[in-house]
Amino acid sequence: MVFRSYGLVSFPSGARGKSPEIAPWLSTLHEWSAWILFGLFALHIAGILFHHVLRRDDTLYRIV
Repeated sequence: MVFRSYGLVSFPSGARGKSPEIAPWLSTLHEWSAWILFGLFALHIAGILFHHVLRRDDTLYRIV
């Protein structure tokens, strides 16, 4: 099976066959990964606000 990305790039998809027995595990892994990524994003936003509003240092300006 070959995956075509907008007709520009083709590469093997890696899916040799469907495995319904691991689908719930992969779904749970996908959900947890999304929440962890969202949490890390929220921590970064909180860090930006902490430095810019509370500490009033120039960290934000050094990043930008």
